[in-house]
Amino acid sequence: MKKHIFYPCDFDDNEEIIPYWEMHRIFNRHVLMDVDSLPVYYQLRIKRHFCFLSQAELASHLGMGTSTLCEIENSKRDIPRKYGEAVERFLYREMWYGGALTHEIDDLDDEMI
Repeated sequence: MKKHIFYPCDFDDNEEIIPYWEMHRIFNRHVLMDVDSLPVYYQLRIKRHFCFLSQAELASHLGMGTSTLCEIENSKRDIPRKYGEAVERFLYREMWYGGALTHEIDDLDDEMI
């Protein structure tokens, strides 16, 4: 069962609960952030949250243990070489939505990026 997280706001003096993923539509703004300039462990954590994946789900997808992923995300451990390709694929080649893999970009799609 997926848990739904809501971001409380009040509009027009009504305490309307608005899902946080709808906030950019309401305010007609997007967060400006250069994720590529961040260390890889931050990129992993940000994309995992953005894709609605738990640490266990992502660790399983990458083929590593949950504790290994936790240590990587907390910068206590470097990414082991044997998982480098899987991490690269997750960060730069896979599109996820709602906790499910929706599209994988292959080398032919490089021109579109």
